[in-house]
Amino acid sequence: MTNSVTTNDAPPARLTIRPSTPADRPVLERLWLLFRHDMSEVSGALPDPSGQFRRERLDAAFTEPAWRGMLAHLEPADGAPASPVGFALVRGLDGPDRVLSSFFVVRGARRTGIGHSSRRRSWRASRAAGRSRSRTPTRRPCTSGGR
Repeated sequence: MTNSVTTNDAPPARLTIRPSTPADRPVLERLWLLFRHDMSEVSGALPDPSGQFRRERLDAAFTEPAWRGMLAHLEPADGAPASPVGFALVRGLDGPDRVLSSFFVVRGARRTGIGHSSRRRSWRASRAAGRSRSRTPTRRPCTSGGR
């Protein structure tokens, strides 16, 4: 799936969204750290002693048949190499309900329509049949000082 996107007055780039493969794992692991870092502002999650955040959902996208990872790339019009700009993790592929478990767009690509297009197209690609629903819990920063 592709479409054209313009970012920062650059010529239009082509947005490509496809299912992830095992070869994409290192890229998704790096994007996962950015995602979890962004989310830590509202969740309060801290990395473990090795500097990693929890990653069970990411691991499931590569090991569980009911999960799928989708990877978004921007391919510049000038032929330069494509840049990964986000991902979506969907679960429930083995049942009637699909759940958008995790979704991320890198900051440099936000507010350009990439997020909207990526979410819509990832969702469409992941739901071969059945009802789909998005689980987006409301998270608020803790102001009481305790967790």
